[in-house]
Amino acid sequence: MTVGTLHSALAVPSVALQHGASGDFVLTLTAAEARTGAGKVKLRHVVAGVVYNGVTVIQSGELHAGDVVIVDGAGDLDDGGAVKIVKS
Repeated sequence: MTVGTLHSALAVPSVALQHGASGDFVLTLTAAEARTGAGKVKLRHVVAGVVYNGVTVIQSGELHAGDVVIVDGAGDLDDGGAVKIVKS
């Protein structure tokens, strides 16, 4: 039974969603930084919505389509921290 369908929903892997004293947030890099493999982390506050099958819908906040979210090692990062993408 389908209860509802969300069209054009912005969603992230649920592991990217972090929880802090000031609410939920994700850590991001710009698309250009992700392409070059290094950059500075930006914390973006969000309001999480429906969670399904490992994916969380972002109802509102500072995240936009095309932003690159950090999913691995996010617990060790802070806003403005330098990162380097290592591919194994």
